[in-house]
Amino acid sequence: DFVIPRCHCWGKHCCNRSSLLVAVDSVPQNTAAGALILNENALLSGECISHQPGSGTLMIRSGGIYQAILQATVTPNPCTAIPAEIIFRLEINGRPVPGGVARHTFAASGETATLSFNVPFYVADETAYLQVVASRDGFVAEDLSLTVIRLGDLEAST
Repeated sequence: DFVIPRCHCWGKHCCNRSSLLVAVDSVPQNTAAGALILNENALLSGECISHQPGSGTLMIRSGGIYQAILQATVTPNPCTAIPAEIIFRLEINGRPVPGGVARHTFAASGETATLSFNVPFYVADETAYLQVVASRDGFVAEDLSLTVIRLGDLEAST
C-alpha cells in the first residue's frame, strides 16, 4: 500500500503550491485611520493564506511571491470637507507594500469613486500579516474585495 503524505503543518514545506483567498465585505463601513474590515471569505483554496471573517488582517503562512488585488467603492461622508483625499494602502507587518496604493481626491460631496490596486509582492518571513489601511476617516467604503494569491517561490535569476 502506498499512501501519499498530506502535510498538516505550518511553513513553506506545506505551502509550496498555489493558494488563494478572496475576502469581501458588501456592508458599508465608515473608514477610520486603520485597517478595513472584511466580513466574509468568499473563496479559499490552499493552506498558505488565512483570514478570520470580521477581521481586517490576513495571515500569510509561508514566504514566497504573492499578488494582491483590491477593489472598493468609496464615497465621502456628508460632513467631510471637500476637497478630500482618501488613500488605501496595502501593508505587510505594518510596512507599506511598494505599488500597493489606491488614492482619490473627491471634488464633490455626492461623488463616488472606485479605488483599486493590483500588485505583486514578496514575503520573506514564514508568517506575515497583511492589511489594507485607510489613511483617514470621513468616508464610507463598500463592496470591498481583497484577493490574495500565492504565485510561488522566489527563484534565483541568472
